[in-house]
Amino acid sequence: MIFCLIILVVFVLYWRCLDYFYLIDDIVRRWGYLYCVPEQSPPPSFYSSKPSKWRHLFLIITHSLNVWVVYLLFGWQAAALLAFSPLSVPCTAWITGGYYSVTAFLTLTAFYFLVNFPSLVGAGLASLFFTAALGSTITCLGFPFIFLFFNHLGLILFFPVLLYLRGKRFLTGYAIRDMGKQDAFNLRKIPVMVKVTAYYLHLCVFPYRLAFFRKFGEDYVKDQATKKDLESTNEWFWLSVASLILFVLVGWQFSPIGVIWFLATIAPFTQFKVLGQFVAERYIYLPAMGWYLILSSALSPYPVLLFLVIALYIARSHFYIPAYKNIESLYEDGIRNDPDCLANYANVGERYIHTGRLVEGRGILYKGLQISPENFLCHTNIAAHWIQVRDITKGLYYTEKAIELGKKKSSWYIVHAMQMQLKSLVDFEKKFNKAVYWYKEDVVADYKI
Repeated sequence: MIFCLIILVVFVLYWRCLDYFYLIDDIVRRWGYLYCVPEQSPPPSFYSSKPSKWRHLFLIITHSLNVWVVYLLFGWQAAALLAFSPLSVPCTAWITGGYYSVTAFLTLTAFYFLVNFPSLVGAGLASLFFTAALGSTITCLGFPFIFLFFNHLGLILFFPVLLYLRGKRFLTGYAIRDMGKQDAFNLRKIPVMVKVTAYYLHLCVFPYRLAFFRKFGEDYVKDQATKKDLESTNEWFWLSVASLILFVLVGWQFSPIGVIWFLATIAPFTQFKVLGQFVAERYIYLPAMGWYLILSSALSPYPVLLFLVIALYIARSHFYIPAYKNIESLYEDGIRNDPDCLANYANVGERYIHTGRLVEGRGILYKGLQISPENFLCHTNIAAHWIQVRDITKGLYYTEKAIELGKKKSSWYIVHAMQMQLKSLVDFEKKFNKAVYWYKEDVVADYKI
């Protein structure tokens, strides 16, 4: 009965998503995962269109299946925390985020077979589901390490991991994302990994200020000051170490498997090698399960506290889900919750310009430049604004500025695109000035006649 109630509330929370629009990365289809990295945005009309309602319904059903498997494995308390956690929103309300909930379902099912059928048959079925999970997203890459500590039959899952890491999909995707990145693992990465792990832990414990793009680590591969700060053993590092030690010591008293689960599955995203987004809520959908196990075990003897936490989860999810309604609301919500993250300003400003909200777009981009006067994306989009309103002089200025900054901090193909834009602007300005010149000559000639 309680499980049915949980699922009912999930559908009530997420039913509005059936009418939501396409968002970032939704243009990349499932079969393009890892192979495709969009180098340019889709046409603006794409973000004004909606996918089939069935696609959003599929995400809600997938999330509900995850809740069901957790219910079978760990009880209704952990299932309810997963069901209503605001960290589940990106993977239930966003089509691309649904890839990660599919991975979680396949991984949890593999875990179910290993726990409930501790035999070669169970291990074989677990391997099949885990192999499928690897083909979905790489969030499950650290999962086999859990079995170093218990149920050693699960170590068989290292075999599909080795095959996957040598496979075409992973190697192709790795090569695409590594192109042009001057980033390699060394001892200086250890403080980075510790801070990133602690950051994700903080998100799990306090899932309040949530946003698609975040300031943390945003400029790690672009800005030397940010890189030095993250790689240093400063006060921030020692605070992170203390947080993780406290997590292990306290968490172990309630759920050792929860502690191991979180640390093992978050490990691939600790940025020992930067390949994708530095931190992202969708990466934590599966690792957060470890936190739910600890929290459910700790609060089960105190039902009032447990229901209070569940109520807070429901409330935060209720207010967070609308952020995924469309591309504008996604970035606007990001500005509210992480006002120092420049990506939100640059992206929402670009969207406003695309949809004809020119004054609002310009205003939000200049706000971004007030925070960081040398932000490449804000300069790029302001250039687009001035070109749109036919102010070629300002368009030239901001395009040149974007190229200057882009050579230091951005991908070569973006700089190349800006250089082509500059060439077009210069040609246009020459033609425009020539047209003005001949127009004046004709006026003078007409006057003399």
